[in-house]
Amino acid sequence: MFAKLIISDFKRIRQLMIPFAILFAALLLIMITLVRNADKLVYQNKSETVNIGIIMQADSEYSNSAYNMISNMDSYKSICNFIDIESRDEGMELLDNGSVNALIIVPDNIVSSIMDGTNTPVEVIYPEDGSLQTFILNELFVSTSSLLGTSQAAIYSVLSLCRELDISENDFQQASAAINNLFLNHVLSRTDLFKSETLNVTGSYTVIEHYTAALIFLLLSLCSIMFMSFFRSHNQAVVNLLKANGINRFQTALSQFLSVWSVLYLFYLVIYILLGTVSKLHGFFSVSINIKGLVLGILLSAMIAITAAIVSRLPVSLAGCSLLLFLLILMTAYTGGLIVPELLLPKIFKNICPYTPGNTILRFICECIYQ
Repeated sequence: MFAKLIISDFKRIRQLMIPFAILFAALLLIMITLVRNADKLVYQNKSETVNIGIIMQADSEYSNSAYNMISNMDSYKSICNFIDIESRDEGMELLDNGSVNALIIVPDNIVSSIMDGTNTPVEVIYPEDGSLQTFILNELFVSTSSLLGTSQAAIYSVLSLCRELDISENDFQQASAAINNLFLNHVLSRTDLFKSETLNVTGSYTVIEHYTAALIFLLLSLCSIMFMSFFRSHNQAVVNLLKANGINRFQTALSQFLSVWSVLYLFYLVIYILLGTVSKLHGFFSVSINIKGLVLGILLSAMIAITAAIVSRLPVSLAGCSLLLFLLILMTAYTGGLIVPELLLPKIFKNICPYTPGNTILRFICECIYQ
């Protein structure tokens, strides 16, 4: 009798195959479009420079060298456009009308004052309605001043040591010039001190590979919502009839699960083979068809079918069960980093992301389908 029930459920679920296939194809098309454009959604190749007005009198080759090196540093050049300004009044007018985002007033003989210990401060003026750009500029300036302060302390220490050693005036001048050149060069040429690295927000997998794995989970999970009516199709009269023929609730649920699992696994194979074929032909990602990938489909389809079966048994309406399953899928995907990569999640979710079911599923899918 149980075998007949399984055959009956397979026949009943066939009625849902056409709408399921249509929904599956529509979602697949939408998700493939999103995956193809994943890099554009995550990364933005847009950069803006800010204008910085500088009032400065180059009193020596050191000043010219310092100005030129700062202008060409990667950390400044990428966001700053330095504008020479003749007077303070002109600079304040440009600052007020928004032509410059900051105004730097460098005192005369600035380098000389650093070397002889006078330390005349540099005046930096920001607009009253400062923006994020203003904040970034301030952080860059603070960083550079901190490096200069550390270098100055080191220079004074070396010069003090030279005085204690009672070396000749000629040797002292040579040591002073050497140590000033050394630290000035190291502070201003930070491009030589820091290494630039390109970070991938999706870890060891590319953005397209990340979202391809997420596509597999989301596509099967969202399509499982269509089977909520199938899980709830037996009314009390049918249940009593099955019970009279020796079929209990567990066997009924098992039969329904096997039917839904079979359909989900069938469509998983369609996705998997399609992705593997596209990978071979176009090389957008490195999906390989292997035993691990086939086993993954069995486990993933079973997990999704069981989840849908459990939610369908909740004492709410069919619409309520469908909504709850959708919200569960959405929350699992979001907190697991499937929709928004882990590094871009808000801090509260970023901390828990590695321990969520969604992230575990994502990593498992990637390990199985990528070689």
